[in-house]
Amino acid sequence: MWSTEQSVIITEHSNYYEQMTLVIKQIKESGPDAPKPSLPKRPKSKLDSLFTQAKKRKTFNPQELHDYLRSKCVDHCGIDKKFLVEDVWNIQGILSTEQLLNILRRAARQVKRCEAQMLLLYIKFGAFLVRVKAWHEDKYDKNEIKESWRDWLKTNIDYSDRHARRLRNL
Repeated sequence: MWSTEQSVIITEHSNYYEQMTLVIKQIKESGPDAPKPSLPKRPKSKLDSLFTQAKKRKTFNPQELHDYLRSKCVDHCGIDKKFLVEDVWNIQGILSTEQLLNILRRAARQVKRCEAQMLLLYIKFGAFLVRVKAWHEDKYDKNEIKESWRDWLKTNIDYSDRHARRLRNL
């Protein structure tokens, strides 16, 4: 036997598909020149939810959430996770001026390290974009690609031409 919530989901989907069937018949009868009919609104719930057991999600307090996110953190820049975690929490406690300055100095070093690595990545990516743009121009001149560089870049990798141009000029 379906619960009340499950029955509501079934009814919502049943009504949606009945309305959609009527709209499709109307579209079929009126032809391609007719104005676009208003489509019924899809139900928010999914039918799959009737057949799958929802996982109970554990609620976290702020410290547990922080620890969980820290465990999922990926280190790309050699960041000292101790700074990111313990020092941020300890800053609310009593710190001497010297301790606070040490934390700030370590943080500044880590930011500089990450910026240096990102600059290298930007330079390499810019050089790669130079080659890809030359490849695109060759294909575009041969009419193998119909899109301009700007459109091709936006469509295929969702990247702006302006930003790509800046990276190519590094």
